Amino acid sequence: MIKTLIKADQLYFRLISFSLFLMMNIAVFSQSKTIRIINKENGQPISDLFYKYNNTSGISNYRGEITVEFAEGKTLYLSNVQYGKNEIGSSDLKKALQTDILKIAPVAHNLLPVTVIKVHPEFFDKNQFDIPVQEKLEHDAGQLLEQMTSVSVIRKSGAYGFDPVLRGFKYDQLNLVIDGTQTASAACPNRMDPASSQIPINMISTVEVMKGPFSLRYGNAFGGTINFKSSTPQFSEKTKPAGRLGTSYESNGNIFRTEGVAGMTSNKTDLKFFGSLSQGNDYKDGDGLEIPSDFNRLNWGGKFGFKLSDKQNLGVLVTNNRAKNVDFPALPMDLREDNTWMVNASHSAYFYGKALSTWNSTVYFTRVNHLMDNLDKVISPRTVDASTGAETSNYGGRTEMRFDFKTGYLFSGLDYRMEAAEGERSRYMLMGPMAGKTIYDNVWQEAQIQRGGAFAEYHLKKSDFHAVFSGRIDYNSAKSNNPDPNFAALNPDVSSDFFNPSLSAGGTKMLNDAFSLGLWFGTAQRSPGIAERYINAFNLIDGIDGLASGLAILAAGAFGSWFYLSGHPQFAILSFALVGSLVGFFIYNVFGHRNKLFMGDTGSLIIGLVISALVVKFNEFNIDKTVPYTLSAAPAVSFAIIIVPLIDTLRVMTIRISNKKSPFSADNNHIHHRLLKLVTSHFKVTLIIIAANAFIIAFALFLNQLSLNINLQFIMVFLSGVVISFIPSIVLKLKSTEKIKPTSPIKQYS
Repeated sequence: MIKTLIKADQLYFRLISFSLFLMMNIAVFSQSKTIRIINKENGQPISDLFYKYNNTSGISNYRGEITVEFAEGKTLYLSNVQYGKNEIGSSDLKKALQTDILKIAPVAHNLLPVTVIKVHPEFFDKNQFDIPVQEKLEHDAGQLLEQMTSVSVIRKSGAYGFDPVLRGFKYDQLNLVIDGTQTASAACPNRMDPASSQIPINMISTVEVMKGPFSLRYGNAFGGTINFKSSTPQFSEKTKPAGRLGTSYESNGNIFRTEGVAGMTSNKTDLKFFGSLSQGNDYKDGDGLEIPSDFNRLNWGGKFGFKLSDKQNLGVLVTNNRAKNVDFPALPMDLREDNTWMVNASHSAYFYGKALSTWNSTVYFTRVNHLMDNLDKVISPRTVDASTGAETSNYGGRTEMRFDFKTGYLFSGLDYRMEAAEGERSRYMLMGPMAGKTIYDNVWQEAQIQRGGAFAEYHLKKSDFHAVFSGRIDYNSAKSNNPDPNFAALNPDVSSDFFNPSLSAGGTKMLNDAFSLGLWFGTAQRSPGIAERYINAFNLIDGIDGLASGLAILAAGAFGSWFYLSGHPQFAILSFALVGSLVGFFIYNVFGHRNKLFMGDTGSLIIGLVISALVVKFNEFNIDKTVPYTLSAAPAVSFAIIIVPLIDTLRVMTIRISNKKSPFSADNNHIHHRLLKLVTSHFKVTLIIIAANAFIIAFALFLNQLSLNINLQFIMVFLSGVVISFIPSIVLKLKSTEKIKPTSPIKQYS
């Protein structure tokens, strides 16, 4: 009886204990509780995650937090284009609520046409060892981007100054920024020091590559935006240190690279100091040829974070990049010294429970000092010793607010950037009539461009759909504070003001966990960059609208017609492809008013390269007399097809040398300059020169039919080109003579 009472008492006690435990759990889980959702792979918080639980739904904030009231037997539904659809059962949710953390894994979906590269782990991250770090050290951002299949680079040196190319766009057509704001301008006219070479790679945690003008928050670049995101400030309850050290060695070129970061964090401060050193020598290519590639580079600085309050952080980034004695085998000069300072300060504010969730502001300053020369170049014969010292500076700021709504969020803000450049090139002439003299060129003409913009970007999110609507308006003001006289003579408008609107819209629809469908539209309008607008360089024949492209259309069309008739379709396709691309350019170059295209050095060089290749193949194929439509005097005909740029170049250089000037100095002695004094319309001058070129081609074909000696035909074609090239000058001289009328002397009688 006693044992029975004891057992009953024990059973009663257990029932009471279990009931109390159950009531405590029910009390805990019946209250609203916040849970943090993080990436299972790297521990980063997942913002903008759509969730639905019981009778509530919403979107996770920037810290990945959602608030739910636990209900037994209910399922938590999570959805995001990057993370797919997830169903969290009641038992799993209960465990997550006990730890305040819920981990989910991403799937292969992109919200935007964007690629993210993980470069270095965040410091003091408890999951930092789960994040893979690149095996090979890179100290050039362009070299890092080359890992992506969608990005190629323009390499002018073995290990320095790689210029990225995205979707065929490069230079100012791409927007390279640090933390969405800061950038640097190349001081070298040949872009030895592109913006990508100034990025402090060892302080970059991730890189966002956004293709096309689909996200306009950071600018209206046609090719896209490449955003290098530096490590974010992290704080801890206790003071603790952390660091990283890496080194690498490559035997081909004896390249040594090392980098390191050391830091300390506390509940109020986050201090990081970084440095990197890399140097190398010449390397050997696959054929055993030694390529000049010496370089020496030092980068150091610090990233400092301060916690002003629970809702405000302050960050400062200071970096100095130094390079010296860098060989550029693909360029006429080598880098002698480059010294770049980059400083930015940022402020972040967080607002809880309001539509305005974050407000981020940044101010920055960048200065590049660059010196290059050709003194170490092996040149034979050596005609000139050249040196260029240049300096560029950028300063500006950006402020952006984010508003969170029930089914989406909005970014809105303003940005400003001032870009300036100045420099001088000296050329000491060693040969020719100018030997012993030094020529000075005003390279950047103290150019200055100011940009101010306002932008807004709205994201509409559903459980299986994400749409983005983006807009931007920019004001661009450019001027030259010290224009070169020759430049100003050919380009009278050395200042300009433009408003540039840009719009984009698109979205991604999840079809299932494995497939998604995206559709994007974008349009952008931009003004020329400082290099495109003010660099003091000229193409010999591209002096007026439509001239270079018009002559190239004539030449490529003539060669293409012969290749087609003679049975060489591959070269006919190449020729007519060039014609087709140039026709579109010609229309916007000649008749464009608001949307006008201009030809730069790259365009003229590519056209010259293709036309030169066509000339060579044209003459090669005409050696075989069994080919249909063979021309006995093919060299004379090919010379006639490209005679205008050849005769004009020979003519102006002869005039310059006879006047004891450098053959490369700019003047107004080109054929088109002479014609412009007779005919004021650019388009009419272009048509006259193209017609003259067509006449000489017809004359060469006529001589070919006469079966004259090939040397005689060549001389006759050459003389016809010379005579025609001097006709405008002769007419001008005759007109000036007619204006001077002699008068009879007046005799005065007293």
